[in-house]
Amino acid sequence: MSPKLGPIGNWGLEIEKNAIKVNNALDYQTNIPGVYAIGDVNTYPGKLKLILCGFHEATLMCQSAYKRIFPDKKYVMKYTTVGGVEGFDGTKKEAPKAVVKAIQ
Repeated sequence: MSPKLGPIGNWGLEIEKNAIKVNNALDYQTNIPGVYAIGDVNTYPGKLKLILCGFHEATLMCQSAYKRIFPDKKYVMKYTTVGGVEGFDGTKKEAPKAVVKAIQ
């Protein structure tokens, strides 16, 4: 199985071994400002093609994109263990207050 870039391969992006080169030291931007590539489609020195790496790349890329879209807003990282998450049944699941207090 090998990734196919399709029409994206003609966008002027820097390509290496059928993958899009990115700046992994910062935010996974390509050679075109504001265009990002994460997951199996990108490449950089030391790249591991693991889903875990894709999740990591996505968090850094999203923070950078947020700053680009909302330059005057401050990005606030929220942890699901502190703020809770919506359950499949629509209820909000939260950590016990003792845990939240210890973390803060």
